[in-house]
Amino acid sequence: MKTTRYHKKLWILILSIIVLSFATGEWVSAQQVKEVKVGALYTLSGALAQSGKRQKNVTELAVEEINSRGGIKALGGAKLTVVYGDSQGKPDIAVSETERLIQNEKVSVMMDVAPSVCTLAATSVAERLKTPFLAAVSFADHITERGYKYTFQQEPKVLEVARQQVLFVDFLNKLLGGKLKKAALLYEDTDYGQTGARGRRTFLKEAGYPIVSDLSFPSRTPNYDPILIKLKAGDPDFVLDASYLSDAILIAKTAKKMDLLNIPWIASGTKTEAAYWETMGKEDEGAFCVSMWGPDISPDANAINERYKAKYGGNLDGVIMLTYQGTWVVKEALEKAASADRDAIRDALANIEIKPGPTLFMPYQNIKFSEKGLNTGGGFTFIQIQGGKAVTVFPEKFASKKVDLSLFTKFK
Repeated sequence: MKTTRYHKKLWILILSIIVLSFATGEWVSAQQVKEVKVGALYTLSGALAQSGKRQKNVTELAVEEINSRGGIKALGGAKLTVVYGDSQGKPDIAVSETERLIQNEKVSVMMDVAPSVCTLAATSVAERLKTPFLAAVSFADHITERGYKYTFQQEPKVLEVARQQVLFVDFLNKLLGGKLKKAALLYEDTDYGQTGARGRRTFLKEAGYPIVSDLSFPSRTPNYDPILIKLKAGDPDFVLDASYLSDAILIAKTAKKMDLLNIPWIASGTKTEAAYWETMGKEDEGAFCVSMWGPDISPDANAINERYKAKYGGNLDGVIMLTYQGTWVVKEALEKAASADRDAIRDALANIEIKPGPTLFMPYQNIKFSEKGLNTGGGFTFIQIQGGKAVTVFPEKFASKKVDLSLFTKFK
């Protein structure tokens, strides 16, 4: 009889511990977790596939490095496993792939890359399914303006990109002795291009630069001659443009044919991609682009680039490095959460702060998300294509080369 009472009390104690573990969210971490699944929604086919495949490569590099260094230590060395989805650059496909990764593959956290239109669609699904989602590359303004609880945006908004472009125009104008007076805007017609254009109009007006050409185009336009004829007719002194990779290449080739590359072109992202300047070589010599990172900003940055090059060939760039950084942000969130539970990871992301050190690879002050989920510690650099390669020219503390003004023959 005494034995029965003892066993009964023991079972009550065990059940109480189990209930308490579930209630405090510690059950997942208390068990031996062997792997944590991360869903990666990339553009692996379609017009943006070249960039998407590089982002997949750099994700694999980051995961390999994380796992070889002990995995998620707070989970007993659990390994990261990435399950990929292909958005094809289409919002409807982004929706179905996000649903598949969350509901069928049971990923604990999602991350994605451009285009922003896919991010906007995918994050709506993640919010409904209460799954944390890190937008590692996309920077559309609306991503973190919808009151979502589970969405986090690593890159500053398009509006801030526009502001930085105009500040860089001011910097160039001083170097050119005030010869930059009239602006042209050229941008693709999705949210990325349209939102940036609104910001550029505002900041150019504030800075005193009249806009003589304001031109929008559908992505993957086959012939840019009519558009650039209109741009040239305005006789601008500089161009602020926003386009994706295939468009940017065709635009630059058309502009060269029309002798339009004798003025500064300042792009909002694409021309920092290694795929761009490796393809264009010296055809777009002198072009500028907002960047986030470059292998020339520090010895550590160069070391990462060399590891990537040895494994996959080619060079890293700012856009691809945002994906590498994003993978490490997920890793740090898992360490902070000490759990593979989605809500625990969401809370960890909301409260994380990655300071300069071994897991902050971008030239940022830090990575810390606002109440809306936007990273507040991000920053920018600017590259110029010199000798067929992208080199950092601004700001001075990150610059490896000075700006080359010799190609801007309009001002000679």
